[in-house]
Amino acid sequence: MSTVEEWAQKESLQALFNKFDSNCDGTLSTDELRRALCGVGLKNADVNKIYKIMDTNSDDRVSYTEFIRWLFHGSSEATVITKKVFGGPSTPAEAMTEFMEFVQELKDAPPEKEGDKPAKLKDIFKKMDENGSGKVSFTEFKSACASLGYDVDDEMLKEVFDLIDVQKTKKKKKRRLTPEE
Repeated sequence: MSTVEEWAQKESLQALFNKFDSNCDGTLSTDELRRALCGVGLKNADVNKIYKIMDTNSDDRVSYTEFIRWLFHGSSEATVITKKVFGGPSTPAEAMTEFMEFVQELKDAPPEKEGDKPAKLKDIFKKMDENGSGKVSFTEFKSACASLGYDVDDEMLKEVFDLIDVQKTKKKKKRRLTPEE
């Protein structure tokens, strides 16, 4: 992540925390957290459990640092919030749907040059198959997604690749995607 991106992310997280901190004391109370989490769709019943996890020093206040540590520890509740803040899919199924919509947009886009034929799925596959082997490895998939403009974190991209790779082998090394997949 570049310095500008880090700054922007830090600023948006600080703004999010400040929005939740309604009395502006620099910490979150249980009530402030309850309003914030319920506001983004989490269940009221989960708030006390989440609060206890967040409040790592048990001082009955959640500091900005505690909030950030919890936000990025990977719980499903934290994912709901990060998705609201940063956008993007929060589950592999959502990422897969988003990827398929992205591919459809590529197919539906007008040809780059006048007189060219519209893109077909196999044309998109050929762009992904960098070495021309007829199969797409995860490395090629990741590279192609980045160059085509599909932006999602590596872990979620791996999940999408695994969902697409319907003919998985039992070997440790992942088999490449074929044009049919």
